[in-house]
Amino acid sequence: VRFINTGNTDINTQITFDIINNKGDVFARGKFSDIFTLPKDQGEVLANTREPLVPGEYILVITLNLGRARPKVLEVPIKVGTSDIDLINS
Repeated sequence: VRFINTGNTDINTQITFDIINNKGDVFARGKFSDIFTLPKDQGEVLANTREPLVPGEYILVITLNLGRARPKVLEVPIKVGTSDIDLINS
């Protein structure tokens, strides 16, 4: 995931993820690489799963532990094809 820190403070966080399948089961859990960025910096976080995702639709649950504030949780629908992963527009 590539991003730009558009805020007015640094971002120093640990990010974890859960991938939920269409049955509601946790397919995979893991951790993105740690990040530190200053305002206007570009950043990139990477993550891997132990097993490849089979084609289908999932929910990617991302938890950002910002340290100074309550964790931020994002739920992102994703669709895995035979060779790519797409975000599903909601």
